[in-house]
Formats: sequence, structure tokens, C-alpha cells
Amino acid sequence: MKKKVECLIEIFDQEHLNENIGGCLLYHPDTFYILCPTTVDRRKRKGLLDFLSQYSPETKVIVIPVEVSGTDAVREEIRVWMNEVFKNHSEILVEIGGGDPLLNIAVFYNCIVRGIPTISIDYQRGIASNWEDGEEYAGDFEPMDLTLEMIVQLNGGCIEKNMHRIPKEIDYQIILECAVFILKNQKEYMRYSQYLQNCMRKNELHDALAVKTSNAQVVQNNITVYADKKWFFKMEEFGLLKDVCIGEEEISFTYTSPFAKESLLVTGSWLEMYVYIAACLSQEYDEVMESVILDWNGVLGEDFDVKNEIDLLIRKKNTPIFISCKMRKINAVDLNEIKQYAQRFGGDGAKAVIITTNEINQKEMTIKNRAEEMGVIVVDKNDLDLSHS
Repeated sequence: MKKKVECLIEIFDQEHLNENIGGCLLYHPDTFYILCPTTVDRRKRKGLLDFLSQYSPETKVIVIPVEVSGTDAVREEIRVWMNEVFKNHSEILVEIGGGDPLLNIAVFYNCIVRGIPTISIDYQRGIASNWEDGEEYAGDFEPMDLTLEMIVQLNGGCIEKNMHRIPKEIDYQIILECAVFILKNQKEYMRYSQYLQNCMRKNELHDALAVKTSNAQVVQNNITVYADKKWFFKMEEFGLLKDVCIGEEEISFTYTSPFAKESLLVTGSWLEMYVYIAACLSQEYDEVMESVILDWNGVLGEDFDVKNEIDLLIRKKNTPIFISCKMRKINAVDLNEIKQYAQRFGGDGAKAVIITTNEINQKEMTIKNRAEEMGVIVVDKNDLDLSHS
């Protein structure tokens, strides 16, 4: 199987972006022509060009816009263009399949007339198949694994950073134990976290981690609540707090780290951390990322930049999995949101998953039916395995 070609011609496929990169990564062409209908999504075209510029810098990439208006017209347009290509290159290979069908027919017709070898590439399965006169280029190959950053970039976006602090591997076990305790006592935790948030607002100390305030805190709806000793001492046991002192009038304590402070004050973080650590420890995935910020157009630093956070982004081989974690009931908006992110940044092969700590009962089966029709995987309280302790 020949792994180098002077000139490669590809028909742009905006529905399966991965298929546009296979030939370039496999044959390392000196010149790579991409026949691109004028109607394609410019963002997807830009994502492909940015990807190839970074991961195949030795290749000269040229986009050829094609007006696909009818069989005869497009066949003639391709004939004229291929005349020039034929003059300038001694070795030409064309990949057929995917993209606009009329454009495929026109290209294949002109290849047969000129005796130009044609192949098709299944990048996911690692197979290059001969169509006509392309035997020396056909065969099996080991496809390059695309990282999450590469997949997002190919789809026109980019991964910017993590929104929250990520658990350290050395702390996985204790965080899992704490997460299980919190998720099994979620209502109590929500009240406790709200109490902590009020403590921070009325803290007498000018310290990022140490807190000293009144025992009685006025929370939502002007309700007065007092320090829950069980929760404070339990969090001290888990190593998130230290120096806990609860008196009749005052309370003082210290967060053991910025990570501990953030984890206890951001109420939705524990399900996210639980799933993240469980995925890491399972060793079933090639990449696991938590609290990822995605930039919509792949250009950082712009004014009014459009960005979104994804709770978890996981990859198994070349399949990205977009996960939303909700410590509440889910609704149709939640389903639409995670499905949109998966399609936008992961492409056609991406999976969308939503995990909730609530139970979806019989009265709420509409949401599960909607999710099934949309292709969103739903994991509820009954599906969660809270045994990692």
C-alpha cells in the first residue's frame, strides 16, 4: 500500500468531517485539493483548514469552490479544472465517496476518462478501498486517534480551559467517598452549602480560606439556620475543613485548600467530580476531561466571544462523549442543550449523555421518550452506581 502521493483530490463532506482528513493523514500529499460546494457551512470548512494547517503542515491545501447547479454543468466545470490539474501534476489520486453526490459523479466520470486512480477511505475502520485503478493505494491502515482537542478543532471550535479546579489523582478515593455521602444526602447538602455561602458573605476575617462569623445565618426567604455540626465534622473528617469550632454565638473553620472551598460552595460540582473520577478509574476511556470551556469559533480573545461549559468530555478511540451533570430534575431544555453541543463540537459520531441525581418516575417518562428520540442517553438516580467508596 503506497503511503505517499504527489497530488490528492478530496470532495468535501460537511456531514462527516473525519472523512475529509483521512486521505491527507494517510498519503501525506504535497498538494491537497478540496472540492468544496459553495453552499457548505463556512465554519466547518474553516475547522478543516485549521486542523490540516496544524497537523499536516507539510501539505499545501487548496480549496476549490464548486457551483453545483446541475449534472452537465458541474461535470463540465470539473473537466475544465481537472485539465489544469493534469498539466501540473504527474501523480494524482482522487478519493470518492461522501459529500455532494452530483459532484462525486462528475469527478468520478472525469477520472475514468483520464485514467486517474480513485479510492474511498473509511477512516473509522481503517480501510482504503480501490474504486478504479487505485490498487497500489488500497489496503488496511491504522487510523490516527484524534484527541478531544483535535475533534473540537476539526468541528470549528477549540478547548480553552477548565472552569473549575480538577481533582488530583492522589485525592480520588477520599473525594469519591465524600461524593457518595453528599449524593446520598443531597437535600441536606444543598442546605449546608447554602449555609456556607452565607458564611462567606458575612466572614469577619480577611482570609481566602479561614472563616469566622455568627452561628445563626439568615438564608433564603429570611429563614434563620444554625451550623449543622454533623456536616461540619463530616467535612472535617473528609479533609475539606479543619479547625472547626462551633459555639453558641460564633462559628469558625478553615477550608483546607482552594479546591475544598470551591467544591463545597459550588453545589453542583459533586456529581461532576464523581463521574469524572469514576471514568478515570475505570480505565475504559482514552481521555477524560472535566469542566471544559469550549469556544464556538476557535478564535480566542475576541470581544463578546461565545463560549460554553461542558461538565465532562470523554473520548473512547475516535468517539467523543459529551456529558451534562444535573443535581436536579432534567427538562427538554437540558436535552436540547447537550445534544446541540455534541453535534456542534463532536460531529456526527459524537454521543450526548445527561446524568441526573433525580429519579425519573412514571409521570416523567415523556422526558425519557424525548431523549430516546433525540439520541440523548439519560442516566438517572436508579442507574447511578454509588458504590465507589
